[in-house]
Amino acid sequence: MNRLVIIALFSLSTQIGFAQLEPLEATWLDVKTKETLLFKPEMPEKNTRVYYNNGKTSTYTLLKILTYNTLNPDSLPTFKVHFPNNPSKIYTITCYIMQMGEHIECENPDGTKQHFNRLSQKADITTAPETLIGNYFDNTFVNINTNEMLLIKPIVPAKTYLIYYSDGEKKFELLQNVEYDPNRIAFKVPNWKNPKEKIVFEMNLTDYGFFGLDCKATGAHFCGEFLENKDPNVAPKTLIPEEGWTGFGKPVIYLYPTQKQEVKVKIHIPLTVTYPEYDDKKGWEVVAYQDGRIENKRDGMEYSYLFWEGNYHSGEGERGWKLDSGFVVEGNKSATFLQQQLRALGLTPKEYNELIVYWFPLIKNNPYNLVHFAISSDKFTNENGAYYEKMANLEISPKPHTSFRIFILFKRLENDIVLPQQYLPVLKREGFTVVEWGGTILHCFNTKLTENKLNRK
Repeated sequence: MNRLVIIALFSLSTQIGFAQLEPLEATWLDVKTKETLLFKPEMPEKNTRVYYNNGKTSTYTLLKILTYNTLNPDSLPTFKVHFPNNPSKIYTITCYIMQMGEHIECENPDGTKQHFNRLSQKADITTAPETLIGNYFDNTFVNINTNEMLLIKPIVPAKTYLIYYSDGEKKFELLQNVEYDPNRIAFKVPNWKNPKEKIVFEMNLTDYGFFGLDCKATGAHFCGEFLENKDPNVAPKTLIPEEGWTGFGKPVIYLYPTQKQEVKVKIHIPLTVTYPEYDDKKGWEVVAYQDGRIENKRDGMEYSYLFWEGNYHSGEGERGWKLDSGFVVEGNKSATFLQQQLRALGLTPKEYNELIVYWFPLIKNNPYNLVHFAISSDKFTNENGAYYEKMANLEISPKPHTSFRIFILFKRLENDIVLPQQYLPVLKREGFTVVEWGGTILHCFNTKLTENKLNRK
């Protein structure tokens, strides 16, 4: 285990002083290698013992006693540790406080990373390491596209697992003959649609701390960070939010030609609702005017914009988004924030007011909102904008001179967090211009972010 830097991320419901070490009393597990780190604070609180297990033995090795530096209250707590494979080598452990997704990230000398996820139990060197993998899986995983759920219950020692299935309406049903492969971190379960065959679900863990179960055979993904239910007797439909799982929420398309012009518009995504009605083969065929009015040739009616909603393509979903920059805004201040940012981006009052009227009621009661603008345009496209374009490719004929698509990612936060502010370009309208806005609420995406220990002014 040649680790160069270990970054420990801890989740706190309230702010604490760094000298209070209760969060450090925890067990951390790498679900892929089954290696375990165990933090045990001592008295006085400036010292902490860290134990290591390679996942192959039943005992822990003490990695010396770590010196905990609390002399500077504004600095991050720092540890120094000797690893058993090279006791003369000193490694540094830096601890960050993180509001979501508790894990330790280990960076190897070659730049590759390894993740240890925090288990619910506190540090206990008497617990057999091989039983800890079950602790990690004791959860309900949901497919937000279909509402299907898998509930996994480990049996101690964690070599046997009970797996329950629900379609989101019917009660959980125990699947028989479940096989577990510890080398792949995978479950082979009976296919509930075809009981004669078995399908394999493998653990997925990304660089952003997002985890879930992937089935390559069906393309289904079950996320495991939102439901937090471990009881198969709970009615599955009570676990689904009243508003359902948001896919692509109310994108609207504005057309601004330089003169009255016939325009064809196609959107390549599984659509759930459109207005006006969308023709699956022809798309929308309209007559657009300079002032933004749209006349739909199919019904002869006038519209202000083209409206659509849709779902992710099969096998895709929230995992494609990257939330390493953006903005953190108090829920009740989100309308003012959106008004300021969208105006700066170049949207007109009509455009940004229609966006705010739709989205503000959905996010205003959140303690905080993480907001990221996925932008795709002819002059600037960020990483999330490229993913949005991949998911919902827009085809317009004749081709516009200026195209500006803004898709906003919203994530509810319980606390303020530190987040690098993203770069936002300014829309410059030249020639035939197309503007689109839309958004989504992320349910089971886990952000790799640090909690802000400073009060906002």
